[in-house]
Amino acid sequence: MTDFATIADQLVAADVETISVWSPQPAASALIAELNARGWDGVLVYGYMTTDFAATLGSTSFEIAAPVSWWADGQDWVGSAFANEYNDRYGESPLPQAAAYYDAVHLIGRGLDEAGTSGLRTWLADLDSFVGVQGSYRPDAYGSSEMSRNVTLLSVQDGALGVIARYDDGVCLIGCEG
Repeated sequence: MTDFATIADQLVAADVETISVWSPQPAASALIAELNARGWDGVLVYGYMTTDFAATLGSTSFEIAAPVSWWADGQDWVGSAFANEYNDRYGESPLPQAAAYYDAVHLIGRGLDEAGTSGLRTWLADLDSFVGVQGSYRPDAYGSSEMSRNVTLLSVQDGALGVIARYDDGVCLIGCEG
């Protein structure tokens, strides 16, 4: 069993300003509780944030930021329409993964319509842009299997999630300063 109290003591003693956590929610919750009990003041970055998980955290002595590929409150018309349709159908807001799966199905469907099964790989490699719920996909732009550089940065405040900023292919769309 992981000793989160000792880990928190070490992080506080080292005067760490930012902590990135990649773990299941129970482990993240345990570390967050230990850091909060010590009054740590910094930024904790957690990549698998959900509304339900955020609600269990309550208030903390530090900031919690969560990078996700998309968020239902992203304030753009495509994302809002998807979130509304999803909510109408399933009675809840979609997680970021739902948008990714939705986009993937539509991207592959378009490729099959335009290139067929034998030409799908070439079609994807040559595709310069596809706009989905998460934003722009540009498979030809990065020289790798990476298709998108979209991110929404969330903040947890007293157990609730809010959008800090949203970027589509490196361009700030929401929460931009300056």
